[in-house]
Amino acid sequence: MRENRLVENQKLFKLANERLEEAVQDAVPNEERVPFLCECADDDCLGRVDLTLAEFSAVRSRHDHFFILPGHDLSEGEQVVEKHHDFHVTQK
Repeated sequence: MRENRLVENQKLFKLANERLEEAVQDAVPNEERVPFLCECADDDCLGRVDLTLAEFSAVRSRHDHFFILPGHDLSEGEQVVEKHHDFHVTQK
C-alpha cells in the first residue's frame, strides 16, 4: 500500500513538473535553470531540482525516467541510470 502511494506521488510530481515546463518554455532561455520538484519516492520531500529546459526534455524523452536529488529515496524496482552533479535520473 505504501509503495502504491509513493508511485502515485511520483506521478503527481511528474505531472506538476510537466505543467511548469509548459508554462515557462516560451519565457525562459534554454540555458537558464528552472526549479522543478524532486521526483523521488519520499512523499515528504520538498526538494528542488534546478534543470535547464534541455535537461528536462532529455529526461522526459523516456516516459519511465524521473529526476531526483542525489541520495534521495528510490521506489521498488527503480534504479539510477544517470548521475549528474546536481541531480540523478532514475528509471522504473
